[in-house]
Amino acid sequence: MDALLDDLRSIIVPGMNHWHHPSFCGNFASSVSGPGVIGDLLASALNVNAMVWRSAPAAYELEDVATDWLRQLLRLPDGFEGLINDSASSSTMYA
Repeated sequence: MDALLDDLRSIIVPGMNHWHHPSFCGNFASSVSGPGVIGDLLASALNVNAMVWRSAPAAYELEDVATDWLRQLLRLPDGFEGLINDSASSSTMYA
């Protein structure tokens, strides 16, 4: 384990883009905050494949609730609905 962590620090980390660094203008969500880490741990523990309602009913319903919160935050009309995509490519295709 020590050798693995040494390789991680000396070989892998220096060659990575540090997406969560404040000076890096990446376009991806950051999970380095406390709530972000907890959310990531919970999502990873459940390992849900929420592609359709049948594969994960609770996760699919949670997406509806979360997108409704966003609709309210943006003060969009009640009939406005949305969905969460897995990538910019699929978002562009749907748009």
